[in-house]
Amino acid sequence: TITALLRRAEAIRRREVERTLAKSPAIDAATRERIDVLTASLVRKLLHNPIAHLRESADDPGVALTLRRAFDLDEAQPAEDLTGKPSRRVVSG
Repeated sequence: TITALLRRAEAIRRREVERTLAKSPAIDAATRERIDVLTASLVRKLLHNPIAHLRESADDPGVALTLRRAFDLDEAQPAEDLTGKPSRRVVSG
């Protein structure tokens, strides 16, 4: 779950940085790098507590399930869970 959370957050961060920078082509390389470092730092700080909580609650699968749902992690990795086994996610319609 931690790996999935980090991957999801990083994918969103990169997509948003790329969108923003595409709208501002005049931004120099140094500023682009500062924006990249800033956004990476924000993601790390925002995820620090949820990740720490996951680690502290490793023996409670409900915590991981709640975070997976809250961050929509199963949607980000629909084919398999983090163990590499096929997902058992059931979608009701």
